[in-house]
Amino acid sequence: VTSVTIICVILIPIISNHSPIATVFIAQFGKFAISGSIAVSWIFVPELFPTAIRSGANGFFIAFSRIGAIVAPIIDTSISDEYLPYTFYASAGLALIVVLLTLLLPETKYTSMDDEEDYGKN
Repeated sequence: VTSVTIICVILIPIISNHSPIATVFIAQFGKFAISGSIAVSWIFVPELFPTAIRSGANGFFIAFSRIGAIVAPIIDTSISDEYLPYTFYASAGLALIVVLLTLLLPETKYTSMDDEEDYGKN
């Protein structure tokens, strides 16, 4: 789902000069892909952590995602039109890094959480 977001973000600066309707369509499709990625992360992040710290870790990741959602429009409006396409490419690059880092995460299917260290006891 995140790879669709990357494609949409790269296409927007290319197509925006040619067709405003296509730009709106791709932007809306990209927003749909971002929503899908967020929904998957809300499922995936809690599965990575033991029950004792699951809520805190989930809240931490949600807080950072909301900070990014607040800062992104501020950055977008503060950049001149000349450099605006670079912000799209930077966003696509960051999304690609997220996809690659996600591939490094462990698989939790058929794994008992009892084998993991209990972080709640200190």
